[in-house]
Amino acid sequence: QEEFDFGDNQPIRKSDGMLTDHAVRQIRSAVDCGCTKAEVGRTFGISPRTVGRIVNRESYSHVS
Repeated sequence: QEEFDFGDNQPIRKSDGMLTDHAVRQIRSAVDCGCTKAEVGRTFGISPRTVGRIVNRESYSHVS
């Protein structure tokens, strides 16, 4: 498993509470690199189920 670096100081959420497009891309990349959904969820303050929905494009499907 690779170590995934989240330390780029970009905002995670927009003012309406939704994740930023950048955060969504980071979430997908982290899971692609081998991080577990639980690890990614803890980092972003979301559930592993939400991480799965983002990765499977059931949520945030507009983000490429």
